[in-house]
Amino acid sequence: PLTELPNRILFKDRLNLALAHSRRHKQLVGVLWMGLDRFQQVNANGGRFLGDQVLKTLAQRLREGMRESDTIARIGGDEFAILVNHVEELSQFSQTAEKVLSLVGHTLQFGEHNLQFAASIGITAFPMDDNDAETILKHAETAMKQAKTRGGNHFKFYTQEMGERAMQRWNMDKGLK
Repeated sequence: PLTELPNRILFKDRLNLALAHSRRHKQLVGVLWMGLDRFQQVNANGGRFLGDQVLKTLAQRLREGMRESDTIARIGGDEFAILVNHVEELSQFSQTAEKVLSLVGHTLQFGEHNLQFAASIGITAFPMDDNDAETILKHAETAMKQAKTRGGNHFKFYTQEMGERAMQRWNMDKGLK
């Protein structure tokens, strides 16, 4: 309700429909998982009301800047996902990620607060990375976390090595507990 964007459940449903369409028409489908860089500082220093205003403004920028055929969803907190379908070439996902970074990267003015934002984006592509919606979403989030480790304002495509490292960390964490 805050951003007037679809939630994770609706996004996953649209992703499943896009995957089915892609299988029939031999087109690529991509998911861009975006996390705002250092957003927690906004809530901590400016308060939740300011954080909510930032999320609403950024959601509006994304809606206005993306294609009508793309689905933009707020997954939770400061994370958004963008479903990019009807794509012929993998390079189009990079172009879309660069566009998203530029949409988010403008200064926002809220009263006395002058805020500069950046984002980190993880990208997965069907059919290369997997073939079911839940795994594609997990891969996109993993890639986003890797993009954040570069200091933010970057995007990364999911690789099999990322998944293997994430699984190793998971198993080590379980073993330590």
